[in-house]
Order: sequence, then C-alpha cells, then structure tokens
Amino acid sequence: MACGEYGEGKMSEPKEIIDKLKIYFKNLKQKNKLKAIVTAGPTKEYIDPVRYISNKSSGKQGYEIAKSLSKKGFETTLISGPTNLDINNDINLIKVETAEEMFQSTLKSLPAEVAIFSAAVCDYKVKEISKTKIKKQDEISLDLEKNVDILDYVSNHNSLRPKLVVGFAAETNNLENYANKKLSEKNCDWIVANDVSKKSIGFESDFNEVSILYKNKKIERLKDKSKSEISSFKLMIKVLVKKLKHSVKLPSYKTNGASGMDLMAYIDKSIELSPGDSCLVPTGLSVAFPKEYEIQIRPRSGLAAKSNISVLNTPGTIDSDYRGEIKVILFNHGNKSFKINNNDRIAQMILTPVIKMDLEETNELPDSIRGAGGFGSTGK
Repeated sequence: MACGEYGEGKMSEPKEIIDKLKIYFKNLKQKNKLKAIVTAGPTKEYIDPVRYISNKSSGKQGYEIAKSLSKKGFETTLISGPTNLDINNDINLIKVETAEEMFQSTLKSLPAEVAIFSAAVCDYKVKEISKTKIKKQDEISLDLEKNVDILDYVSNHNSLRPKLVVGFAAETNNLENYANKKLSEKNCDWIVANDVSKKSIGFESDFNEVSILYKNKKIERLKDKSKSEISSFKLMIKVLVKKLKHSVKLPSYKTNGASGMDLMAYIDKSIELSPGDSCLVPTGLSVAFPKEYEIQIRPRSGLAAKSNISVLNTPGTIDSDYRGEIKVILFNHGNKSFKINNNDRIAQMILTPVIKMDLEETNELPDSIRGAGGFGSTGK
C-alpha cells in the first residue's frame, strides 16, 4: 500500500474517486435547495398480464414544469408514468406504472415546498388482476375499485402538505365550473384546468390552453401557448399581512412582470427629507412568511432616478421571525429637499429564498487567482 502499512489494499480508480466527489458535492448543494415534486404522464392499471386501463396523457406538460422548476433553482423530483420523454440529469426521475406506485413514490419524496400534480392518474383499478391472459369472450365484466386520490391525500394532510399544492383538471365540458369544484374539494392552492376534447391542444400535443384558478378566486387564462411557456407560470408563496390600522393600503404588483411589490408610507403628516439626511418611514404593516425565505426592501428606481432618494441599507432584510412593523430608511442623496406624503410609494419588497451557510472552520483556504487581493485589486 502507498502509506507503507501492511495488508491487502488497492487505490480506487481515478474515475471512481471523481464520480464519488461529484455525488458528494451534488448532495451538498442539494441540501441547501428548496424541494419540488412533479407528477406527470398516465398510469396503467392492469387487467391481466398484457392488457391494462390507461389514458392518452403524453406527460409533456409535467416534464416541462419539472424543467422550469429546476431552472428556478428547485431540487426537483419528477414522478412519471409511462412516457417516451427524456429529462435533464439534474432532475431526479422516478418511473412508475400504476397509481399506487405513483402514490408511494410521492410519499417517499416528501417533505417538499412545492408539489404539482399534473399526472393523469387512472381513477379506477381492477379489483383483482388476472394472473393469466383473459381469453376472448362475447362479453366481459370488470370489477373496479377507486384508486387513492394522490392530490387529495397530500393536500389535506397537514403533516405532509407542501406550502404550494397545484392540481390539474382535464375536462371535456364545463371546464372552469368543474375545476373550481376540484379546487375547493381538494384544498389546493391552484388548479390548472385544460379542455382535452380539443385535438390541437392538451393530450399528446406540444401546445395547450389552460385556465389557472387560484384559491383567492382569481382566474388566469393562457391561450394557445406551448407547454414550455405554460410551465413558466409564476410560483407564489403565501405571505400573511397584518394591517396595524384599517386605513393602511396593502402592497401590490403594478404589472404582471413586476418582481417587487410597492410599499407605501403610512404617516400622519408629511416628512421633509433634507439633502444628506435620512428618515425612518413607517408602512403600517407587519408580515409572516415561511422560514426558508426573507423579504428584501429595495429602492424604487423611479425615486432614485428622478429625486435621488434611495433605501439607506439596501437591501434591507426582514427575517421570517420578525413580527414588528415594516419601516423603511430613506436617504436623500440629492441637493434638494424631498417631501414624503402619506400613501406615497417609497420602496419595493421582494420575497426571496434563503440558503443557510454551513460553516466549517479551517486553518487553510484553497488557493485562488485573486488570493487576498480585494477592494479594486482586479482593476478600476
């Protein structure tokens, strides 16, 4: 052995060492990621060894959703029924056939922050599968029983329930009525409903038209979009907001593409902010949100560009365990006094994931090109 000790031994092959290192660092990286589960494709419920009950789902929409979540930084598990589709290596693919297999794989993949159930799971299965091929007969009757409702089970079990649960409703008529009923009965946060009676969209097509029904009664309709485009819908995380007084205005997104919600001043009288001075502006709001996130307070670009007003400690951080009033430190960088009135938009707040640091003390740090150089050492 290379160390000079006695006994049998052999150095691992270099490729084996590299593969193990890749797995180690991949696992280390995944420990800090938020988790998402996606179900996709059809299921098969066998009648006998060669025949089964199934449906026309291709799995394309679910696969595109899994790709989109992975790109957003989620550690994504895709639980797929039988399809002919490929998926990226950074997505954990679990292949199943039956509804029961999909259910068990889903339970094993929990907990997760997000679960999107896009699979077309067979509602029924044969009560007793024939061990041999059933011979041709003039008539045949099958004794069916209900499969477990995966969406309903996960969405209504508090100990397992992800923070965001999204179901799918494939319908041929009364699309939004049936979807709204499913949203309520299954206790989902969203239902994505599509009309599978149209051959140009839905099953087996690369395109889809969907209505997204939200728990807050809002409906978003996406017409004639590729399944890749539909998969890029915005993920929403619930934030509880307490108004400290009834007249306080809630923050809002000003456009569909906005990343931040506008925060407004809640003050009894106007504030004159002199050049070079700062002031603490109350908003009349306090919030609560999941511990895996923080809310960042950032400047409004319009105030900065037009009036030289910025957030002093940008970005300011609201921790998940803070329950006090949100207040914003504004600073006047200009040479003119600036007036802040009640309900003026003063800043933006953005919800963002937090990746916790795992500190490991060491006597030496790895070498780098820059070394200890900083503060302009790489150029002007």
